[in-house]
Amino acid sequence: MPCNKVSVLNIKKLFEGYVAIEEALLKIKRCNTEKEDLVRRIAIVRDDAVGAVLYCPATQEIILVSQFRYPVFRHGCAELVEIPAGMVDNNEKPYTTIKREILEETGYEVSRLKFVQSYYISPGISSERLHLFYGVIEPEDQKQSGGGLDQEHEHIEVLKWPVEKVYNDLIKGRIKDGKTIIALQWFFLNYFLENKSYFKKEA
Repeated sequence: MPCNKVSVLNIKKLFEGYVAIEEALLKIKRCNTEKEDLVRRIAIVRDDAVGAVLYCPATQEIILVSQFRYPVFRHGCAELVEIPAGMVDNNEKPYTTIKREILEETGYEVSRLKFVQSYYISPGISSERLHLFYGVIEPEDQKQSGGGLDQEHEHIEVLKWPVEKVYNDLIKGRIKDGKTIIALQWFFLNYFLENKSYFKKEA
């Protein structure tokens, strides 16, 4: 367990918008010593996020989305393949948020949904925490076309990929989004445990 004692001496807001950026002055007393350090740290402050792995047993497909992400455009990524995800609004519960985001992005109404785990996206710079869910769907659960909201200028393509294609793209490094990699690794760990014969298929 960490034993450093941290005191926040001052917080300065550097930017306030879609995200907030703050600079903090901290006093940190190190473990097993009387020495204290004064340090400055920058944090991007964001609300919690949600994401979900959507699996259709009837078709043996995983539902993903593809969309443009400007921050990674500089690395030559025109679009990223991702799990459905979004930000938690105000005091909304993560469970409510992910059901809404799944419907907006993919068009599916999910009734079988379970919480998996919460984790920090990039704790070295951001406060953002993601709540991961797992949803089981049927073909008839798709009530809309999906694609995101026009007022948010979302241009989302719904992908219905066979499990084997998702697995191959994952292990060959074609999926680049971190939250999606974590989510799919969790899925395939459990998928393999339930379907041991799948190991016999070529990667």
